[in-house]
Amino acid sequence: MASVDEARAKLAAFEAEQPQSIESAQQCATDWLERARQVTALDLAPVFRGGGELNYDHLYRAILAYVVGSEGFAQWVSSQLPADLLPEKKRSAQLKKLHTAVGEAEKALVRAELEAQQEQTAAKLAALERGEG
Repeated sequence: MASVDEARAKLAAFEAEQPQSIESAQQCATDWLERARQVTALDLAPVFRGGGELNYDHLYRAILAYVVGSEGFAQWVSSQLPADLLPEKKRSAQLKKLHTAVGEAEKALVRAELEAQQEQTAAKLAALERGEG
């Protein structure tokens, strides 16, 4: 039976290696892309009416909006996701298994302590019955 410290260490190591599922990471990337598109949104209507400034900042913002809005950028962001993340079902199953192991180790520790107390109590009662206490 693994000790409580060993079981907790395994759980902590797994949580550090798998802080989230691949689905969760993909959703975070999608949400980030959506916020990036909102932040970089640019109204080009003034340009189409013959107005609009042509300065570095305006040009930079237009290029940034184009890049962030492109499918290629979205694919690049997705390709940056950690390859070793587990699917949600596997990650959840492993977390459940590790939490169960921690719980079992804690129960075993408490059981051992209670059995030791029970033995001490039995020994004291036996000594009392023999008139030694």
